[in-house]
Amino acid sequence: MIKTIRIGFSVVLLLYGLLAIGQEEDANSLINWLSWEEALEKSTYEKRKIFVDLYTEWCGWCKKMDSSTFKQKDIVNFINEHYYPIKFDAQNKTPIEIKDKVYKYKNGYNELAVEITYGRMQFPSLIFMDEDFNTIQSIPGFRKRDELEMILVYFAENFHTNMPWSSFQRKYARMKMPDTGRSDLQHVKGKN
Repeated sequence: MIKTIRIGFSVVLLLYGLLAIGQEEDANSLINWLSWEEALEKSTYEKRKIFVDLYTEWCGWCKKMDSSTFKQKDIVNFINEHYYPIKFDAQNKTPIEIKDKVYKYKNGYNELAVEITYGRMQFPSLIFMDEDFNTIQSIPGFRKRDELEMILVYFAENFHTNMPWSSFQRKYARMKMPDTGRSDLQHVKGKN
């Protein structure tokens, strides 16, 4: 009887240990989403571009992007390393202050969502902002892993400042690793 209890207890401990390891691995492959306030605070110490995932609770494609593209380890790592990522509900009713301007909920959406998409809100939208929180580009629609990777590199490495998107796409395609078809993000970094 005591032997059965010990075995049962050992099995339970083993399962909890495996579960904890699995959660730790999952935690390491998540985007470190920040609030606007957290991103503003961090940017006072280290300047980075801002990556905004603009979504709504009812958006099916937003949920698909969360469960697929934003789970890819290389995408997660690249975003966490190069950007301050913000997950922003366009229908957020809480006022947000950025650069001495307060954005409020109005007509069903937060005014900040309207401003950073230039009034052309679609969901999801990916908004790239410079280090001073000025919108560089708003890109509407669901993006698969390979497409998002190329877009992330384009803005993170400042290719957008001196190379048209079509030229960058051709250059980027040549940088694909031959054995996997995936790009080598370290190889791309800083090469323009």
